[in-house]
Parts: sequence; structure tokens; C-alpha cells
Amino acid sequence: MDSRTSRGDDEAERLTAAYGPNWERLRELKSRWDPDIFFRMNQNIEPQKAV
Repeated sequence: MDSRTSRGDDEAERLTAAYGPNWERLRELKSRWDPDIFFRMNQNIEPQKAV
């Protein structure tokens, strides 16, 4: 699931611009360390979904 499906396109673009080239790595780490999205306050990074 891309972050654009659960957020608005503007929000997803803003977050990817803010985190730059680290965005996908951060999503991968989030998938491993916080798959239940316990830490969801502030600038949340959605975990990558298994394909």
C-alpha cells in the first residue's frame, strides 16, 4: 500500500519531500519496529505493506 492511498496526495508528497532519499528506508524500518503503528503522533511514517 502506498502512503497516497491512506492520505491525501499532498500529504504524501510533503512527507516524501521532507524525508528525501531516506523515505523508503524509514518505511522499511517502521515495518520492522512498529508494524502496529503504536507511534503515530507527529509526522507518522506508514510501514511498508508486505506484497
